[in-house]
Amino acid sequence: MMKRKLFWYFTLTTIIGLLSAFLMVVPLFQSIYNQEVESRLDAVLAVMKDDVEDALQSPEVYADHISELLATEKQSVRITIVKKDGTVLADSYMNSGKKFTPEYTNHANRPEIIEALESGVGYAKRYSDSIGKEFYYTAVKVNDDIVFRAAMPIDSLYRTTALMWACIALSMGIGVVFSVVTARIISRKIVNPLSALTKAANDFAAGRLDTRVGKYPDEIGVLANTFNLMAEKMESILDHLKENRTQLEGVLQGMDDGVLAVDDHKHILLYNEKAKAILQYSHIETGKPLSGLPDTNKLNALLAKVADQGKPITDTISLSAPHDTQLDVYAAPLRLNATQKGALAVMRDVTRVKKLEQHRSQFVANVTHELKTPLTSIKGFIELLKSNERDKETREYFYEVMEIEAERLQNLISDLLDLSEIENNRDVNLTVCNLSGLLNKTIQRLQPLADKKGIVMEASVPLQIEMHANPHRLEQLFTNLIDNAVKYNKENGKVKVDLSTTKGTVVFKVSDTGIGIEEKHFERL
Repeated sequence: MMKRKLFWYFTLTTIIGLLSAFLMVVPLFQSIYNQEVESRLDAVLAVMKDDVEDALQSPEVYADHISELLATEKQSVRITIVKKDGTVLADSYMNSGKKFTPEYTNHANRPEIIEALESGVGYAKRYSDSIGKEFYYTAVKVNDDIVFRAAMPIDSLYRTTALMWACIALSMGIGVVFSVVTARIISRKIVNPLSALTKAANDFAAGRLDTRVGKYPDEIGVLANTFNLMAEKMESILDHLKENRTQLEGVLQGMDDGVLAVDDHKHILLYNEKAKAILQYSHIETGKPLSGLPDTNKLNALLAKVADQGKPITDTISLSAPHDTQLDVYAAPLRLNATQKGALAVMRDVTRVKKLEQHRSQFVANVTHELKTPLTSIKGFIELLKSNERDKETREYFYEVMEIEAERLQNLISDLLDLSEIENNRDVNLTVCNLSGLLNKTIQRLQPLADKKGIVMEASVPLQIEMHANPHRLEQLFTNLIDNAVKYNKENGKVKVDLSTTKGTVVFKVSDTGIGIEEKHFERL
């Protein structure tokens, strides 16, 4: 019963309100439209009054011109020029070659013409028998003998009015629908507050934690407030968990080590982008098994072992595809729940470190050999000198060889010390260096070597470029690069040297027409 009353109340209120509003709006709109038309026609006639002489010289041409000009502005205006006695001199709505009927050629009885001749300006809204349309007319007296008249059809007003009544009908229909919906909502709030609370509880149970209920009176209101408080606390807890998860993901993605966690079915629980890069496998996806590459079996076996034993393990794994990679892996067990286990792996790519260690071992072996050779030679010549008396010429020869080997040994030791300083970044001989002067000096020193092979050296060196560095190291750098470019170049070749600065950085380039460097040696540069 109450629902029906509410329905009729809202429906009738909406219909009455819409009807009242539109009954007030339609006349107001018509009045505004008439004022707008009147203003436009007054403006047209005001412009025409300034062109009286042109209008009277050729009335028909002038009337057509004004009408066409207004048509370009999307305004349909009828222009008429009438003499004091009512004779029509021109009308833009009539074809230029048509003869006027006696009834049409005289407008002395037109109300707007009569009013204009009496008071200077005349207005009328009437049906034109000659044109077959209803117009709004405005006439203005130009002088004692001529009246200009402008008119606009008002059929658009009728179309707009009809459209407005159609809108009224549509709005009333929408209002009825709105009233029905509103009545149902209000009746539910008044009659069935427990239904709303039950629905909210179901939504909350379904996972929509932002569900809240409104305020109700009495004990139902207490229950509703308790429900809202519980929902807010649960949502706050969930937001906190999401925030912690986001922070954890940020930490994982920011780590330089790869992190990967799996359950006891080898399904991926979480990972970071570094793990993708280290494993060289882009198809890692949460919830999917870690598979697709032959070498992932090694990692799977390690994680399964950790999960079964329940103890962390540190191991090194070699991956062969698509590139040879050495991984240091720390794997620890995970306890997901009472029955499900898993494992977490933290992976670090130590391929470069292993290669550096290998190169270091080779370097130590080579240096040991290089140091041993001159020492053996010096020791041998000393034993020869001690074993027998030698003539002066032989002794001098032995001394010269020993000096050469000692100098060679000293150069090796100097190189080792230089290498130690470079590796430990302990260069203390830093000063402001003129790179341009150092480079020009190096080019001049190596020019004879280039001339001997017929090599043309082209240098592009600015007048002065300075930087804070060790001048000895820079000269070594320039010498090594240019010397190699000349030494391994072809006869009559070319070496191009370029020194420049870009965004505060010094750029030194050496290019040549020589044999170049094989690709397999690039990683050692």
